[in-house]
Order: sequence, then C-alpha cells, then structure tokens
Amino acid sequence: MKDYILIITYYFYNAIYNTTLCSIIYCLSLTIILYYKIMNDLELFNRIAHNIKIERAIKSITQAELAEKVGVHEKYIGVIEAGKQNITLKTLNKIANSLNIDISKLFEIRK
Repeated sequence: MKDYILIITYYFYNAIYNTTLCSIIYCLSLTIILYYKIMNDLELFNRIAHNIKIERAIKSITQAELAEKVGVHEKYIGVIEAGKQNITLKTLNKIANSLNIDISKLFEIRK
C-alpha cells in the first residue's frame, strides 16, 4: 500500500509542478484507479482473513496451534486474521493445508 501512496504523491507533485490541465487530469485518473486497486486488495485481505477465522473456529484450533502447524509466529496469524498482512501464496497454501481445506475455500465470499 505504501507503494501506491508514493506513486500517487509523485503524480500529484508532477501535476502541481507542471500545472497543465492534461497532467492534472492524468493525475486524478491515476489516483482513482489506484484507490480502487487498494480497495480491492483490502477487500481480498479481509475476505481471506474472515475465512481463516471461520475455518479455524470450525476446527476448534487456536491461533497458536495454527501458527505451529504453519510454521509461523502466533502474532503473524493474528495479523493475517486482522486483514492487515499481504501474505504469500506459499503461506496461504500452508494455512489451507493446516486447516485441511482447499485453498480456494479461503477466497469464497461468506457471511
């Protein structure tokens, strides 16, 4: 997310510095696109986090137990479940395997 903020800042600086209508419109367009990209990423992280919590609860597994099975620190599982961590596919696969579920189940929209 920091990368997106740096890109937006860079283009705003250029738009203000150049003060041409085209550069300002370009900057605003890029900002809107990046905003939706960030929101989509956050929605995905939150969906995965929610599904991990659900599956962990169904299996009656604590964060510490899941962390041990996956081979990560307990706090890392907590950060993932809070939707605040962009995790690798490798770690996501380890979590799915530790929960004995197909990885695709972590991407489902559930209430």
